[in-house]
Amino acid sequence: MNAESWQQVEKIFHETLEREPHERASFLVQSCAGDASLLSEVEALVRGHATVLETMFNRTTELIVWTETVQAQRIERKLKDASLH
Repeated sequence: MNAESWQQVEKIFHETLEREPHERASFLVQSCAGDASLLSEVEALVRGHATVLETMFNRTTELIVWTETVQAQRIERKLKDASLH
């Protein structure tokens, strides 16, 4: 892919992400104006972006749950230690 093509892909990709999710497909079709290769490239980037965001969300959620569990265990330990004294 040459630099000009990549700039076009990048431009449409960023413009697509600025749209609401339900508007993206029609925006892509319109923006790519029948260029199946361009459409395919941008769609792949949008899907990849969504996958990365979903993975980050899941990892963050796991970290929050783990942190809350550790904090709860520490509190339980402190309460248990306090009740023994």
